[in-house]
Amino acid sequence: MRFLIEAKPDDQGQGWNVTVTCTGPELPAPTPGGVPVSSLPAPDFVAPPPRHMDVLDAGLAGRFPAPAGCDGPGHELCRAGPEALRDAYEEIAVRREPASSEAVVQLGRYLFDALLGEAAWVAIRAAASAAPTAVIELALAWDPAETPLHRMTWELMHDGQRFLVEGSGRTDVTITRVVLGADADGRTLDRPPRLLFAIGTSPDDQEVLPGVETVGLLANLENGGQVVRARILDPASPDRLEQAVAEFRPDVVHLICHGELAGGKAVLALPSDERDQRGLEQRDAGQLLQLLRAPASAGAADTGAGDLPQLVVLSACHTGPTIRMFGGHETAPLAAKLVQGGIPVVLGMAGQVSDLTSRLFARGFGRALLGGASLVEASAEARRLGFARSDRSVPAVDWAFPAVFMSAAVDPDWRPVRPELGEEARLVNDWISRYQVDLKPVFCGRTRFLDAFWGMLQPGGRRARVLAVCASGGATTSAGLGRTRLLQELAKQALIAGHVPLLIGDKPKTSPRTLPDFCRALAGAVTLVRSWLGLGPDPLAQLNLLLRHVPGEPPDERLDPTVRVLLEIHGEIVPEIVQLAAGTDLGRLAAAARAAHPHVARANGRAVLLLDDLDASSVDLLHALHDQLLGDHGLGIQEEPVPVVLALTYGGEDNLLRDIAEGRSSRPWLVMPLRPFQSDGEDLLAYEQVMLHPFNPEARRGISNRPWVFNRSLARPDWNGYVDEARGQLRGWPSVFTDGTLYNFLGVARLGATPFVKDADDRALLEAFRQELSGQ
Repeated sequence: MRFLIEAKPDDQGQGWNVTVTCTGPELPAPTPGGVPVSSLPAPDFVAPPPRHMDVLDAGLAGRFPAPAGCDGPGHELCRAGPEALRDAYEEIAVRREPASSEAVVQLGRYLFDALLGEAAWVAIRAAASAAPTAVIELALAWDPAETPLHRMTWELMHDGQRFLVEGSGRTDVTITRVVLGADADGRTLDRPPRLLFAIGTSPDDQEVLPGVETVGLLANLENGGQVVRARILDPASPDRLEQAVAEFRPDVVHLICHGELAGGKAVLALPSDERDQRGLEQRDAGQLLQLLRAPASAGAADTGAGDLPQLVVLSACHTGPTIRMFGGHETAPLAAKLVQGGIPVVLGMAGQVSDLTSRLFARGFGRALLGGASLVEASAEARRLGFARSDRSVPAVDWAFPAVFMSAAVDPDWRPVRPELGEEARLVNDWISRYQVDLKPVFCGRTRFLDAFWGMLQPGGRRARVLAVCASGGATTSAGLGRTRLLQELAKQALIAGHVPLLIGDKPKTSPRTLPDFCRALAGAVTLVRSWLGLGPDPLAQLNLLLRHVPGEPPDERLDPTVRVLLEIHGEIVPEIVQLAAGTDLGRLAAAARAAHPHVARANGRAVLLLDDLDASSVDLLHALHDQLLGDHGLGIQEEPVPVVLALTYGGEDNLLRDIAEGRSSRPWLVMPLRPFQSDGEDLLAYEQVMLHPFNPEARRGISNRPWVFNRSLARPDWNGYVDEARGQLRGWPSVFTDGTLYNFLGVARLGATPFVKDADDRALLEAFRQELSGQ
């Protein structure tokens, strides 16, 4: 049940008039005549009379709201004067270092009496009890320009008995920020959402790691067969962000970057697009809206407005001497303007993933994205549990800082995604199962390869259509780098994105070594994929017809005329014949998939060839691929390109493998070395992604069956020492996930008074907490 708490400036400029209105379990749609929400009919609710909220001037520290008269019980902080109020606010809300739990309660009581008051709170609880309702939503509403109101952490409100967000019995209480006048309505998707993580700085930047860590929780979301389609953009400069939004058309954008306060208002700082510039460029709400607006969808009415994400998550890290993330009170003006500009919901995250509340908010956000939960309900439960399970012996306020900003047109019960699995998602899951590319542990790191792969799939002729993934040292010494797993993940992501991958050589001893081997392997792959996608056999498959050709006999009349002529000229199958036949078969495969499956048609899906395990024994085949088969459009033509990914391992021999890997090839291929996870932060984030998603519970009970996170609250010297030790043991090799090395490391790292890793088994906490509530 939503209760709208609206504050408007009084005529004398001495404060604000506050009204409380119940809009019922559902928020009415905006009326054509522009009637304010607060004046619309509502369920039975005895509204308290309007009340006044005073203003205290603290000089350079700005203005603060205050209870009228400051003469009620619990108003000691207010009566102490503006300086005391300023000091308490900076101690708790800015530095987040409260001197005591009593100081937090005192600030919370001050906030409660200033905005809400006992009479309104009694009326709200009475209406909620009569309904009844599972969630009381206190929707705060005022002008985005009201900085004195935005800056306050209203989520700390305390009624003298408890913090409001502790709830009452089985009823949760949540606090949201509603932007009146905003008319962007949230739509419910019938498919898994597209989630873009935009990381605005390097992974090893200590100031943004709290935000980057949430990628480990959200990038691998899965619920009941639904899997989020995630893409990571690193680094997210303005031009790259705008391009990624246009190409990917995300439903959710998670901005992880530096934040700055310019003129008392939060702006985001993104890396410069100029490669020779290392500075950050400020972007305000209007500029961010331009970057986040994708071109209008094909077939949609051309209004010039384009498409904005349904949700934006802000993980803006404070640039200053203290590493912390902006709270909702700091991002409020920015978030409100984003909502005003057309984004239905903005979620302000504030905390490290090692903090329980921040993890619970991320998990609750994920539950709303894939589990069909209401975002309001999920945030209420996350905050309540985060508070209930916080360490009461240490004054803590992080549970109060995540904030939800919503357009007035968004139903409080809005669910971003339907809870049931749609037919399209079931179909894609079936394809993934047939390809055998849904593997454990979760795929982690390697964002540069994924970024390059997405670029190859985009229309236009500016991108390379061949990617060579090169591992040095030969097949034996490069084992464990995850070469095959990388190609399997690319195949999985291609299926989710609406493309048609053909994966060859990912099983032991199946990679072709000669041109005839390649023809047979590709023909077999096309036949299998057509079967898996329900397309049926192709009687005109050129490679199959070629393989049946008997030298000295006339070519099959079903062969393409050009192929027949070339076969008559050469008398045998040569690379240029294979190129034409393969391009024809793959083009027909892609066209048939687009005609049969709307998911593929919407993506203008392409056939994609992924060829694994090319080594010194494959040099002859590689020469044919390099010199004749693979052109500017991969294995296809301009109208129907077929991007190709080759996985190479090379040693010290002076051959084509080494020439390609070391950049001496004449072909315009994109060549990327495959190395251990880099120590610029990629390694720690990769480890933590796997640690958060246990996959082998029986390997070492008590460790391998539990999720873990790094303890980033350690003192910097302790943290640095642990990190050096971890890098020495794990060495950045993905193989540590499966050979027991990671579990040996965790077995030691979890010990001691200041352990390097902490238990993150939030699901057990959630279940126990829900059982507690059900018994109340």
